[in-house]
Amino acid sequence: MCRESDIPLVLASDPSVKSRLQVPSGAHRLTEDDIYPDSARRSSFEGSVVVAFVVELDGTVQHSKVVQSSGHRSLDDAEWMYWKQNRFDSPGQLDRQPARVIVLERMNFKLKGGPGLPPSFSDWAVDDLALRILQPFTSRDAIALFQAIDETAKSNITLSKIQERLTRYGKQYGAMSYLYYKGLLSVKNVHEVPQYRLWYLVRAAAPENGAAALIVTAVDRKPSPGITDFEFEPSPIRLNIR
Repeated sequence: MCRESDIPLVLASDPSVKSRLQVPSGAHRLTEDDIYPDSARRSSFEGSVVVAFVVELDGTVQHSKVVQSSGHRSLDDAEWMYWKQNRFDSPGQLDRQPARVIVLERMNFKLKGGPGLPPSFSDWAVDDLALRILQPFTSRDAIALFQAIDETAKSNITLSKIQERLTRYGKQYGAMSYLYYKGLLSVKNVHEVPQYRLWYLVRAAAPENGAAALIVTAVDRKPSPGITDFEFEPSPIRLNIR
């Protein structure tokens, strides 16, 4: 797509053309909308995104593509859209002749007024935390549920406690299935290690409103977060059951 023109196409960061290239300048947005997605704020998502795009001869931005993801689609899409809404007053030149230029830009999304989730809490990882609880819960597999708990937490959460929770929550909520992640409830330091309490909405058979809240407490781990605790609570959200 980037080669649809006979006009030279150069990479702004290419050292071999540094002395010959005049990079695009005078970028300005065509809108003043806030770039941080509301959904990402509610979810406490932070991250760094790198986008590549082509500045055309008329200063418009085309062919933008995420080359390094933040792990959150909402943030990736936000930076992609940000640069699509930009226009450059002075397009690029190579050897003083008009040129199309591939530009790479990094944007850091950082929440104000409170902690966000670490990079290991990607979209996939956040959903996986809930599924690692719900899947063995649905099959009443206490051993698999115990294995899903982080090793650092197994001194407090034993297999017998897991079996007791399966029985208690099964009677209280019945069959449950994952709906979606609602957000970060709180962050607490335990022995100087931050623990993140995440809230999920799940469909439940037993409560009258058809929903329950799954609270998962997790710690930052590589390659994915570790679960240190979980609990089910009545949900304030009512589902329309048909």
